[in-house]
Amino acid sequence: MNNKINFDVNVLDVIYNKYKKFIPPIGVIFACVLLFFFVIIPQIQNYFLLLDQTKVENAKLINLKNNLLVLTNLNENKLSSQTQIVSSVLPTDKDFSGILYALSAASAKSGVLLGNYSFPVGKLDDTTAIGDFPFLSVSIQLNANVLSTLKFIKELYKTVPIAEISKITVDEESSQVKINFYYQPVHLAELADQTAPILTLNQKQTALINDLSTWNNASNQNSLISLPLLQASPSANPFGL
Repeated sequence: MNNKINFDVNVLDVIYNKYKKFIPPIGVIFACVLLFFFVIIPQIQNYFLLLDQTKVENAKLINLKNNLLVLTNLNENKLSSQTQIVSSVLPTDKDFSGILYALSAASAKSGVLLGNYSFPVGKLDDTTAIGDFPFLSVSIQLNANVLSTLKFIKELYKTVPIAEISKITVDEESSQVKINFYYQPVHLAELADQTAPILTLNQKQTALINDLSTWNNASNQNSLISLPLLQASPSANPFGL
């Protein structure tokens, strides 16, 4: 047994003396491999990650510079006027006064007498929507025949806020009309990104706003048209409470 052990030790000693000069290079190579996988590769990945982040930050900087240029060249009075026009056409909330104005303006211009009306809106924070736009539904009685009702609808479609007739019931001398008045709440989360590019109106959008400015609008009148003929129905709750 001892001879075998001594033999193994002698063999190992011979092998070590023969190949010991290769141990340092092998150790260096092994260390280099570890260094490559655990240091070099992560550094390369970090480099490309930083390169992508740099591109993103440069794009944000370019957007901020362009936004500053756009804001510098803006006509504040024109912007305020355009904002007022667009907000009156598509309010940011349930515009009860605007709706009453639209009904009375269409009534005055078409010569149609208005009867009872109702605002079946439920709670103030309830939302009914078609597509992306919530709306407030109003039912109103018109003391008018078919032709006069069509005149009223035509004038209503040229009056702000924007509306859509969803249902019409017509008799010989009266009609019942259900109207959807649309609005669009502003979500502050959508305005949180200050680096988003500010888009200016193109020619088509400017022409649309100019066309909207010709619509019947309470802000273009000296005073609101009086509403002596509008009477809420007994079951109506104008404020949805």
